[in-house]
Amino acid sequence: MDNLVKQIKVNAPATGLDSDSIRFVLHHQSSTTSCTKPNHSGHRVNTQMGTMFTLDGRHIESIGYSISVSNSRGTTLTIGNTCSYPDAMITNLPLEICLGTSLPLTGNPGDANIISSGFSVNGVPATIFNPPTTGNYTVVYTVNGGLPKAFGPTDPGCIQAVSLVVGVFPVPVITKQPRDIGLCIGASGSFSLTATVAAPSTLAYQWQQQINGTWVNIPGATSATLPIINVTAGDNNERYRCIVTALNANGFGCPIFSDVVILHVHETIPMVCMGNINFSLDANCEATNFVDIFLNGDIVSADFYEVIIKNGNVVINLADVKNYLGKLLTYQVRDICDNNSCWGTVRFEDKLPPVIDCGPVITIPCYQVAAFLAENINNVSFRPVYYDACGPITAVFTTEQSLAACEGGYIIRRWTVTDGSGNKAYCEQRFNISNRVTWLPPQPLVLLTCKDDISPEGSSLAGVEAAYPYFLKWFGTHSDQWRM
Repeated sequence: MDNLVKQIKVNAPATGLDSDSIRFVLHHQSSTTSCTKPNHSGHRVNTQMGTMFTLDGRHIESIGYSISVSNSRGTTLTIGNTCSYPDAMITNLPLEICLGTSLPLTGNPGDANIISSGFSVNGVPATIFNPPTTGNYTVVYTVNGGLPKAFGPTDPGCIQAVSLVVGVFPVPVITKQPRDIGLCIGASGSFSLTATVAAPSTLAYQWQQQINGTWVNIPGATSATLPIINVTAGDNNERYRCIVTALNANGFGCPIFSDVVILHVHETIPMVCMGNINFSLDANCEATNFVDIFLNGDIVSADFYEVIIKNGNVVINLADVKNYLGKLLTYQVRDICDNNSCWGTVRFEDKLPPVIDCGPVITIPCYQVAAFLAENINNVSFRPVYYDACGPITAVFTTEQSLAACEGGYIIRRWTVTDGSGNKAYCEQRFNISNRVTWLPPQPLVLLTCKDDISPEGSSLAGVEAAYPYFLKWFGTHSDQWRM
């Protein structure tokens, strides 16, 4: 065939076309006709490229067709087939899905008499849909029925590929979970959380209360904060949670659940303090979990209590207890709902060592070794990073040169840091020694002639010693290592 132009004539029963479409691949007369089933729109040829022609209309299952193509010489080629297509279908993927969802790829080939079938996601063969990021993914399900055979209801005919574009949308992240609260009878409070989501999705909230074991939406509770108003004894131990949903422009949502929180309503109970205790501060040199430390017995909610620390009659701000390390202080625990209280003594202690980091191995040039070994704690170079939240640190080091030779030698520095409570931390620094030094020209340049004395003894020549002090000092005695 040549000069395929002008027209394609389709001979088919009146019921053989409808508003869908079919693609026909034309072959030479000696070739086997094959067919596939693509998109649809009208009843005309809308594209042609090479020997690929698209006919608007659909070839109905089990109805034959023929195509005639004429060239400019008046030669007409007619081909035909009775092709029964597999009616393939992707069975388990929605059009929108939440990030983190993993689904097996399944489909119905439409006919049991097929050669093979398989899926691809964005062109990559796959058996599971597990997208790593948000965005649109094209899932293609291909059913291979082989070449057209004799017409029959179980003959799937040609290759059929169906596709589905799946939108993957973000899930919100709760950056601060709600916490349990304790309230006195008649008091008010709130549960709250903080969440984020990637734009352009937006956040929606719905608080729920557990009633008789079932989670029930609270009407109007659609913000990040849930007010709790005028509690009664009957509200004690009520359980709440929040559904945080990321909504896209179409209204599709990806939800997550917050932690379950409990509302504790005050009940009067006997208070017994622990008496004399030692309290170890945390890594930030702060006192936390006061009530759990000072009160004897199980604590329902720390919200019911106030802890007061005194040095004599002077109340100490809780943030300042690190300034009283080792000193005997008094404490009072007061029930803020019924004003009951108890007392005892406390000694705050720092039992955690400082933090120190000596860093990576460092290479120093050979000519710096002597000065390096002479350093002390006041002028030391390459000081490690050390820190202690409770206050000042003292640092000392020892230096050990392992080899006297330049190339291949190294120096070890061993550091010890001590905090105000006597806690110690240690680390080692290693310094490799090298004579491979990149020399930079002096500024301004020093001009020498072949008659100038460039030996170490003659290095007093104006500008030379200032420009190359270490070069003349170290390498001047090794004339085989440099040339003028």
